[in-house]
Amino acid sequence: MNRHLLLVTFDIYRPDYPTINYSVSSLMATLKENNISFSHYPINIQQYIGITNKGITSEIQKVLSDAISFFKKFDFIAIGVTRWSIEHTNTIIDLLEGYKGKIILGGYEITAISETDLQQEFPRVDYFIKGYAEKPLVNLIKNKYKNPSRIIFGPLDEEYLYSPYSSGILNTITRRIYWETKRGCSFACGFCEWGNAQIGMIALDKSRIQRDIDFFANSNVDEINILDGTFNIKNDYQAILQQLIERTDAIITFQARFEALNDDFISFCRKHKERLHLEFGLQTIHENEMQVIGRKNNLNTVAKRLDELNLFEINYEVSIIYAIPEQTCETFIDTIEFL
Repeated sequence: MNRHLLLVTFDIYRPDYPTINYSVSSLMATLKENNISFSHYPINIQQYIGITNKGITSEIQKVLSDAISFFKKFDFIAIGVTRWSIEHTNTIIDLLEGYKGKIILGGYEITAISETDLQQEFPRVDYFIKGYAEKPLVNLIKNKYKNPSRIIFGPLDEEYLYSPYSSGILNTITRRIYWETKRGCSFACGFCEWGNAQIGMIALDKSRIQRDIDFFANSNVDEINILDGTFNIKNDYQAILQQLIERTDAIITFQARFEALNDDFISFCRKHKERLHLEFGLQTIHENEMQVIGRKNNLNTVAKRLDELNLFEINYEVSIIYAIPEQTCETFIDTIEFL
């Protein structure tokens, strides 16, 4: 019997990027490659920015009251949850009174919330997916779990990771696109969703990466934004960048780690500085604040690499966090002054 899945997402659209976010498109690619019937119901939350949360809930209720009969046609309804969409998720669940199928919640906030709190917050939900949803969704819909628990931990399994581009879910007709060459992260910073998953990092299959680069070579995109938690480790990242530079005209943006920079890569970035934009997360320079967020910085290395980036006029940005526990106005200003 063919079982049907509805993916529901609350979206904020970024100008010039595809209207399907990359994480959802990755799920769709996996479902498609596993011959699972699915539909997508995106809710554009951006249209409600500026009104109260109560007002947003009221508007969503109006929209969904007409669509809920459509929802109930599906055997499974999977909802992506963030901190700011918990209330709206509960609005959907309330409207699904009498629904005979299974409700699945996943996403950043579900991964971050404790098991006890999940069951208290969402008593009517059948399954919660923590971590990566590709494999659990396939297994749930294909009835591969004999006695699935309510909380399922999504492993990092490359067999279930497919390219949204070669699968035909995403195209390159937009000005900017997202892409990944690795999944997960080798670090476990407490403020980051990669860290919450705590499953490590894998480099994606070289043939998949090559197919995507071939696809990009026939496009006119202005910017390729690489989503890897840390781009400059694990796989042959420099060779990947070289191909993107040679075969496209796009600016390439990626997240890097100061401590993982080496002289060879700095020279490479210097040579291609008109095409590269590096993003670094420093967060803080204070030891006690680093311990709170689980992010250790080697400030001597950071200072050395910042001096080199400035000297060679390499395009970069640095992120810091405001309101870390134990942080004061003075310590926050210290981090700014260090930069």
